[in-house]
Amino acid sequence: MGKVEKLAIFDIDGTLHVTAAMAIPAYQKVMPEFGFAPASDEAIISSFGDNSEEILRKLGISAPPDVIDAFNARMKIVDWEMMKERGQFYPGVMQTLARLKEAGIPMAVCSMCTENYRLQIYEKFGIGEYMSGYRTEEWGDDKIVVLKSLLDEFQPERAVMIGDRFFDLRAARANGIPTIGCLYGYAPDEVRDAEYTVESADELFDTIVRALS
Repeated sequence: MGKVEKLAIFDIDGTLHVTAAMAIPAYQKVMPEFGFAPASDEAIISSFGDNSEEILRKLGISAPPDVIDAFNARMKIVDWEMMKERGQFYPGVMQTLARLKEAGIPMAVCSMCTENYRLQIYEKFGIGEYMSGYRTEEWGDDKIVVLKSLLDEFQPERAVMIGDRFFDLRAARANGIPTIGCLYGYAPDEVRDAEYTVESADELFDTIVRALS
């Protein structure tokens, strides 16, 4: 798309997607299949926003590389099954994206998820038509680096990061842009001191417009 005047950058988990609804049953189904003790709901939720390697560490998954590869391959399948069956966006998200598009504000995704997961999200919810670009963990193992790559591509005059974890806040500040902290997500205490906060996705449109003005 090239250089833009404004850019609204969205995290996925806990910002757009009610991830726990599908991730918890997916992990708790697949982990025992490979002999791993099922992780608690809290451990799974705490891993949202991490890269793949850190997620495995937090869930106590340690095994030879071939086993990890098989586990990840199985998770892709079950993730998609659960996504189709249980995946849901927060109320107000789709309306926000539609309003931003109508207002002519370019949008992008910046998430430490895998590229496969991003594609599943796009297919399930049809948000590809709204997004002008994206970055996932394939661009780096730290969100600071991944976000910088996105900003370098679009070179926006004004940009805002929308997310629910300290990863989002830290990455935005390192790159010199403000954050909208989603207090409805999975770690509200981590983003309470963001430049802007919202209690629900219904507040996103007006807050994004204000942050980019």
